[in-house]
Amino acid sequence: MSLSNSFGFFERIKFYLLLPLNKFTAIFECRNYKAYILLAQFIALIPRFLNPFRIFPLYPKELRLNTTLGDFYIRQAVADFCIGSPAFEREDIEELIKQMELSLEKGGKVTFIDVGASFGKYTVSIGVRLKKFNKSLKILSFEPEQDAFRLLKKNVKLNNLTNVSAFNVALSDKVQNKYFYIEEFQNMYTTSGIYSKEKVLVKTNKLDNFLKFIPNEYQEAYLKIDVEGHEFYTLQGSSKLIRRFPKIVLLIEDVAKNNLVDYLKSKFSFLKKITPYNSFWERSRIV
Repeated sequence: MSLSNSFGFFERIKFYLLLPLNKFTAIFECRNYKAYILLAQFIALIPRFLNPFRIFPLYPKELRLNTTLGDFYIRQAVADFCIGSPAFEREDIEELIKQMELSLEKGGKVTFIDVGASFGKYTVSIGVRLKKFNKSLKILSFEPEQDAFRLLKKNVKLNNLTNVSAFNVALSDKVQNKYFYIEEFQNMYTTSGIYSKEKVLVKTNKLDNFLKFIPNEYQEAYLKIDVEGHEFYTLQGSSKLIRRFPKIVLLIEDVAKNNLVDYLKSKFSFLKKITPYNSFWERSRIV
């Protein structure tokens, strides 16, 4: 099954025609490193087999990027500048914020779960924009890659987000040791060896095992899952969490080459696609 009919030909053409403009205008939401942001975003449009991410070498020093969505410590690398740009998945971030804000304004207690957090783009953007609801919003962030996790923790502290719990763990369907490929130039682990043959042994856990960090009065959960092809297995390890919340809204990267969409359709109701690579789903029940 596919979601191609939900994001049709004309919507796709419109998205990609506007993409360069959105990437350009995003530099006006950055207070520094504007030229780097602009260059990196257009380098990233180059086909991957040409290794565009190697144009900026990786340096051990960190840069502090200041944007309207928050401040971020990043590495001097194409991928980090692209993710740090306000244009990165902006439509999906804004939709999540809008839905969460509606619930919070009604007095709801909301949990945001960021699976595949990297250095904290979603975590920080949502935490900063919804900071006035700090006492009613709890954020759990998961990132297995050690350097990205180190930056995630620094960025949470940098933006004074006191409602975030960060975990250096890979989420899957089992607690086990599993090999992942290391994609160095995007600072992440992946299940695909297309761009890297180097592997690392990582201990995985299930999202269900982190329910203890969510107080019972939190009755709505918003999940963002972007784990480079491992989404299906992450959801398989989240069955208790899915049953625990009366309302769940899920933003997930749906381009993975497995039976992810079939599984989503069996457990959730499709909401919308705003971008070609992610989709929104919902699961609700009457309390």
